[in-house]
Amino acid sequence: MKRRLCNPVYAAALVALAAAPAAAGWPYDAPPSLDADELLARVTERYERLADFRAELTVVTSSAFLGETASSSGKLYAKTPNLLRVEFSTPYEQTVVFDGEYLYAYVAGADQVVRYAGADVGYLVDLPGTLESLATDYDVVLVSETGGQAYELKLTAKKTALAFREIRVWVDPETSLARRADFYDRGGNVTSYRLSAYSLNVGLAPSLFRFDVPAGVEVVELAGSYRP
Repeated sequence: MKRRLCNPVYAAALVALAAAPAAAGWPYDAPPSLDADELLARVTERYERLADFRAELTVVTSSAFLGETASSSGKLYAKTPNLLRVEFSTPYEQTVVFDGEYLYAYVAGADQVVRYAGADVGYLVDLPGTLESLATDYDVVLVSETGGQAYELKLTAKKTALAFREIRVWVDPETSLARRADFYDRGGNVTSYRLSAYSLNVGLAPSLFRFDVPAGVEVVELAGSYRP
């Protein structure tokens, strides 16, 4: 029997920031000689020099209601300003593509592909812009304690109406690239997006971010734009 629709959790993962720990003992505390504005300036300068990149992506979700944790992993490809492709290999094969207008999510062997009217992929492609926009609704502080190996930004919601009460973002101190982001919702659930093994400015072809619907597969249109 064919699986029909993809799990939207995996599609949502593509429009959220991700990062992965580099060693045991994650997360680390940040060195004390930097404030949030200085860190953002470093991150902005770094991302302005990115034309495209590929990386390994892992998404870990923890359900407070079920008391269970699930994960998915695969390869991520991104091209500025807003093109994205993720090829998940576990727990099953799934492809998610954002072509700048539509986001497609397709499980290998299914007879339907989900197409969303849009997606905010800034969390992956434009981290500085994303943090700047979040600052409107969140208090942003740099967690600064001695002995650390990564910069940690803590974003706390200013209003209870916001879906996420807290967001934590880790930035590599050497590359100024995002390595991890954890999203804490009001129900106690946590979604962690993690990137590792970056390859930068590799010249990804625009055709990589085009989704060709397989023959005989139905396109299911869903309104709205994905954003975590």
